[in-house]
Amino acid sequence: MFSENVHVVTHPLVSHKLTILRDKDTATKDFRELVSEIGMLLTYEATRDLPLVDKEVETPICKTMAPTLRGKKFAVVPILRAGLGLVEGVLRMVPSARVGHIGLYRNEDTLEPVKYFCKMPKDVAERDVLIVDPMLATGGSAAAAIGFMKEYGCANIKLMVLLAAPEGNGGRRFSIGEGDPVLSCTLREDHYGVLTEVLVIDKTRNAYYSVKNEDMIRRGGQCRRVVYTPGQSTWDAMRYTGEYQIRRSKENERTVTLCLPGSFPAFPGDRVDLRLERMGLSGSFRVAEAANTFSAERGATAALTLKGG
Repeated sequence: MFSENVHVVTHPLVSHKLTILRDKDTATKDFRELVSEIGMLLTYEATRDLPLVDKEVETPICKTMAPTLRGKKFAVVPILRAGLGLVEGVLRMVPSARVGHIGLYRNEDTLEPVKYFCKMPKDVAERDVLIVDPMLATGGSAAAAIGFMKEYGCANIKLMVLLAAPEGNGGRRFSIGEGDPVLSCTLREDHYGVLTEVLVIDKTRNAYYSVKNEDMIRRGGQCRRVVYTPGQSTWDAMRYTGEYQIRRSKENERTVTLCLPGSFPAFPGDRVDLRLERMGLSGSFRVAEAANTFSAERGATAALTLKGG
């Protein structure tokens, strides 16, 4: 399916492989191979408008003019870290492509993407750029990545993703405070998997940077992770990478289940600021599940499942 700026790939092979990819029983090894294979097939579609020129070649029978790529330089830029899985498939189709990297994370207060790493080929402004990321949700990271590439002087930029969410409400923010009625509230804390330390390693420079979660260390946590960054990473980039890993590990540390009277217009992905001091709850939480129901006994009620650190 085409539009002026969007091409939705409906090829049977892509649909088939994507279904296997989404199956919860698919093994990790198969998952990685499928991402690479789908990346290769999507690259075929993403490069369908590359310019061609005629070139004289000598076949076993005679000389003839045949089409060949004009020689336009090409670059693939994954959004770290998830976008790395698509790079291999792109390089299978375009082996001569150069690779750049953009590292982004979302500020949990402003919900805006923040760049923590960016390394590009020196001549990236002269190249056609293909930004790759497995998931397009709000579009914030994709828009930011495209903006950064424009700052480098790139003129021909494409975005390639595996899945795209339908247009939503833009990630709204709500608040529930002391004066708001709450029928029930349950807090479940699960510290398993919350990182105490991230060791960020740059093999090219033989350098490492340790980022620690002092709060979890005081609680006796012992969960560590080692992360390898692209070559020649700055100290700031390594630090941001570690902080991002710790922040992501804390997203599911606390689960709050709320039942509210009436309806509540929140959707998964929205944020809710809780200020329920009487229940010992405060902070910013992400809406994981939301349901509005009606029963003869209780009337209209809203059930929210919130995740946050």
